[in-house]
Amino acid sequence: MKRKYELVKDDFILHKGKKLYRIKALRTFSGSVSAGDLGGYIEGYHNLSQEGYCWVYNNARVYGNAKIKDSAFIGGKSEVYGNTRVEGAAFVGGETKVSGNAVIKNNAVVDGYAKVSGNARVEDDASVEDSCQVYGNARVRDHARVIGKAEIFGNAVLKDYAFVGGYTKVYGNAVIKDDADVYGNAEVFDNAVVKDDAEIAYDNKIWDNAEVCRYISPNKDGDISGNSKLEE
Repeated sequence: MKRKYELVKDDFILHKGKKLYRIKALRTFSGSVSAGDLGGYIEGYHNLSQEGYCWVYNNARVYGNAKIKDSAFIGGKSEVYGNTRVEGAAFVGGETKVSGNAVIKNNAVVDGYAKVSGNARVEDDASVEDSCQVYGNARVRDHARVIGKAEIFGNAVLKDYAFVGGYTKVYGNAVIKDDADVYGNAEVFDNAVVKDDAEIAYDNKIWDNAEVCRYISPNKDGDISGNSKLEE
């Protein structure tokens, strides 16, 4: 196998007690990397595959046991470390931090100032942006989108075309799916499910085994718990 990059031994930075080296392309590959191009910083060859089109751009940093492979791109001032895997055609950019055992794969995007950690997974065409956090065993997949300062954690799952924003917290075993939108200062937790075309936009709390399938009025509906099921 012909190597696609090398470490520039005299161009390095010290970061969190580790020496990270600038990378340099040895051959042209993909439509954006040409022979001689300088990339971001990695700790060693174990961090970035010599195969595929994957690359570390700008001042991005990859270290620890983190692995970038396939056609994944790491850019901006992002940091990828721990045992993280970024693969497929995933993109990590901005000033994001991806750590722990997190997996970013397929066409997923993590951007802005977002943090993904623990055993969290962001996959398929999902996106995690702005200053939100995804951690624990949380899953964000399909076309789900997380923005603002939302937090997704525990064993929570966002899937389909779910949208979560604002200061929302989704945790426990909660599921947001279908075309549901949750934002504002809402909290969805325990075994609660928000689905169909539901919209929660205020300070409502949805918990226990509750299911919400429609718009929630803060004055009329309030908090939803127990085995409640709100349908059209």
